Amino acid sequence: MKKNLLLIFCILTNIVLAQISITNTNLYKPKTLKDSNFKNNSRAFNEMLIWYGSAENEIYGDNFYSEFIWQLNSNSTASDSLIKTVYVTFHQLIDELGDPNSEINYNAVDEILIDTIYIQIGHINNSGTTNNLIASIVSLDNNNRPTTNKLWSDSLSTDTSFTGGESWLNTTFVYFTPNQSFGNQPFAVQVEYEGAAQDTFGIIAGFAFDGPCGTDGGQKAIETLYATNSYRLYSQYEQDYGIMPTSQGGELYYDCNGNGQNDPDDSVHYMQNINIAAKLTIEHTTNVSEDEIEILEIYPNPAKQNVAIDYELKSHSFVNISIFNIKGEEVLNTHYNNKNKGNHIDILNTSKLKNGFYFINIQTKHGIINKKLMIEN
Repeated sequence: MKKNLLLIFCILTNIVLAQISITNTNLYKPKTLKDSNFKNNSRAFNEMLIWYGSAENEIYGDNFYSEFIWQLNSNSTASDSLIKTVYVTFHQLIDELGDPNSEINYNAVDEILIDTIYIQIGHINNSGTTNNLIASIVSLDNNNRPTTNKLWSDSLSTDTSFTGGESWLNTTFVYFTPNQSFGNQPFAVQVEYEGAAQDTFGIIAGFAFDGPCGTDGGQKAIETLYATNSYRLYSQYEQDYGIMPTSQGGELYYDCNGNGQNDPDDSVHYMQNINIAAKLTIEHTTNVSEDEIEILEIYPNPAKQNVAIDYELKSHSFVNISIFNIKGEEVLNTHYNNKNKGNHIDILNTSKLKNGFYFINIQTKHGIINKKLMIEN
């Protein structure tokens, strides 16, 4: 499916600094998967999947969410008018498999292990030469924008096709396994592709919309709920503006009403949520020595009607067990004034808790231990 829309580039500061009109932009609908296999795989209770596009699709529904595939080539020049590289910033811990409306604060966790990166792509190799796909983890600046500081990088190479199809519109997910931890700091994933001019590589991005854009069948995209997570570097704008959106708010948009101005009737750019996902393992350290208390097991996890906390006290103490949601709100509390030295099993009724992730807070006279709990009623 092709759509021809007018794009106007505008630096949106206190005054308009520049406008550039681009006409006859072709947008292609990919043959894509709504759900991928990695969403349905079993996982440990302290794992989470961040995939902004899928989370927003779940909120708005299929009738108000759309995706397109965009050509990308890091070898492109200004005359090619292509995207050279893309970034997705993981500055919001939104668990796509939990509640997409809720967010875990980075300050609430001690360490994040980046297990796997998933990228939805389409590719065809017509030249028979070696093509490279590079995924990198980069740091963010103070405004949560991607930097050029690469913390980790890996690549895939092929002289056929990354996706195995005869068309670049046939998409699939490729994955990288960094297995890297950089503390509890937010990060971005950068994707680059190096191929000959005869070869075509695309990356999928989606957006929610609330109506038509003009009269040619286009859609009026709205800003993502997880703004801003997706950035692009265009070959024709690289020298003047760098990555978009720019640090000053410059961005491409669709002029739906054709008046040459960016106003509420227009559409934001369609690359709101680039389909780059990250599977993370959330770690919590404790400030209590195992010489004082040892958590033997928390089960079942995921929990349904009840959860049991099996622990051993090394000395007499009070024990206070609380459950907090990911917003930091206490949703359950059980207090025991006196517990003797030895093994204990406390059972908490979780039947009234909504599905999602929680934190179990176990407090004794020696300090506090935090553990993660998943509810699946």
